[in-house]
Amino acid sequence: AAKLSAAEAKKLAEKALDQLGRMSITTIHGFCQSAFAEHAVNAGFAPTSGAPVDGGVIAEGIATDWKRSGRSPQAKLSQVAKAVRILMSDPACDISALPEGAALKTFVAERLAVESTVTFDDLILRLRNALLPEKAGASKEPKALTEATERAKELTEQIRKAYSCCLIDEFQDTDAAQWDVFEH
Repeated sequence: AAKLSAAEAKKLAEKALDQLGRMSITTIHGFCQSAFAEHAVNAGFAPTSGAPVDGGVIAEGIATDWKRSGRSPQAKLSQVAKAVRILMSDPACDISALPEGAALKTFVAERLAVESTVTFDDLILRLRNALLPEKAGASKEPKALTEATERAKELTEQIRKAYSCCLIDEFQDTDAAQWDVFEH
């Protein structure tokens, strides 16, 4: 992302203050949901149907199914659910240190592939991955990477036109994927 000069930052802040009464107020999840819904086709995803759900409920269900299958008998359900939530928010996360970590990672990926619901974290990850295909582990094949990068440029321009400024409250609670969206 391009860095702003002090003068550019001041001008942008003045513009934001001037428009304060007309601004949308939403959460980061709400912003990503709106941006994703408005630009889903450009992001390369089918539009989502229904409201996003809390990923904790899905994680609990996946963890329960894992335990019912007889795996990780020594682990508490809460520990497995925590590992599932981590994998849901960062599918590339290395959990090989956990007993049966690789198998759990595969199990979670397979379950999420058939889940018809979208979580709030899914919205953030999908938008981040559409904006930054290199963070999504985009194909190394030159043509596919070029196409993903071109879609990302178009999507970035459209979102920047729609949202000239974003003010983030509680910034200290912003995670890496959320910051990737706003920094970009």
